[in-house]
Amino acid sequence: MPRKVFIELADREIRFLWVERRLLSGKLGQVALERLALPAGIIRQGLLLEAERLTAILTAYRKERGVMPPAFLLLPWQQGFARGFRLPWFSAGQRRQALNYFIEEEIPISGEEVLNDFSVVEEKRGKFLEVLAAAVRKSVLTDFVRSFAEAGFRVERVDLAVTALSCVLPLEAGQNVLYLNEGADQLEMALFRGNRLEVVRTFGKAGGEADKSEVWRELKRTLFYYAAQDPDFSLQRVCTPDQATAEETGERMRQSLGYAVDVCSALALPPDLEKFRGVLRQVPAAYAASVAYRSGKGLNLWRQEEEQRKVRRRIAWGIGAVVIFLAGVFAFWWPVQARCNRLDEELAVLRPQGYQAEKSVRQEQMLTESWDKLHQQPATLADSLRVMAGWQGTGLTVTEIEYKEGRINLSGRAERGIQVEKLMEKMQSEGWVSPVLSAYRQSGDAISFTVGASRARAGTP
Repeated sequence: MPRKVFIELADREIRFLWVERRLLSGKLGQVALERLALPAGIIRQGLLLEAERLTAILTAYRKERGVMPPAFLLLPWQQGFARGFRLPWFSAGQRRQALNYFIEEEIPISGEEVLNDFSVVEEKRGKFLEVLAAAVRKSVLTDFVRSFAEAGFRVERVDLAVTALSCVLPLEAGQNVLYLNEGADQLEMALFRGNRLEVVRTFGKAGGEADKSEVWRELKRTLFYYAAQDPDFSLQRVCTPDQATAEETGERMRQSLGYAVDVCSALALPPDLEKFRGVLRQVPAAYAASVAYRSGKGLNLWRQEEEQRKVRRRIAWGIGAVVIFLAGVFAFWWPVQARCNRLDEELAVLRPQGYQAEKSVRQEQMLTESWDKLHQQPATLADSLRVMAGWQGTGLTVTEIEYKEGRINLSGRAERGIQVEKLMEKMQSEGWVSPVLSAYRQSGDAISFTVGASRARAGTP
């Protein structure tokens, strides 16, 4: 069966309510209460004064119990702020910001030093919101959570005992209900007007009869103050966790108020839980927290820190992933870079040798080409000149051949211009490049001409 532990903190003891619910029905299966006594001075007026001693005591308790389920902490009344507000209607995204403003007006502490949470009790769209809000100084809550965490507890949620109680008290619209919890050294009071928590007070210490009388007089003055603010104010019901003292409480309230009020049990238990009343009446706030947790209505003052912790964890995971990625890249890149460096060094040595080898090959090719030209050009040129000297025919006479520095000029006479054109074509067929008619003169039927051309490419005439 799913098991959780709800922990009430007090000055002289810590109360552990162990709750197990049936898996399918969700009903309470087992309920157990354990009390862990604390030496004087560890917690005083709801403040943790000796964190190391508390951690040691909790560590010993955890070792005795074994593996701990998720824990729900309930802080003492003295160190928290709790109140119901009727606010103008805000959309869901604006409610927390609006509530922060109201809480800052009520508590003279910087907003950065306060942790708060709220739940919507009643909502009328476009008109108003009834919310139950709680706040606590961050340093107070952090000290408790750190001690439990160091002792091996996993704190899942944190609430004030008084705000948890509002989930189980018999509250009705239009009625003023007073919750009273009289302990050995103090009297805790919470006034509800309808479903709205109006005021929370703690009166103490009550060490003797005279002190008790003074405590009840302080309670009377507080109620008188609210009656003075609203002439129609009257109490309809007083709730107390201990039904055995209900008659005595009712008589004291009659004497204080001047009229009788209905006194009832703070725990309106369903029939199947009556067998647990003896246990649950000792820890009404813890039982209320279990009901609130089950219904999803409870507050969680540790929500903001938990959300920030999740953000920090995601950032840490992201940074870790980046570091692992960079380490992997570096592990792959370093051998490759080292090999590239070695190749660069080898290339620096081989590059001059390659340039020298390439230069030697080019020089060898140039020498070979020059040698071929020296052996081939004279015979080829002589053959070409001999052929051109024999270009004599009907109407065409070559009178002069001049060759100088790779260029040749042929001079002669012709009877028709077509014969000069054919001569130029023959020169091209012999390998001479770009024959050009550089001189042309016609006198009667005789034509004098000069044709020039360049030496053929290397290796050809």
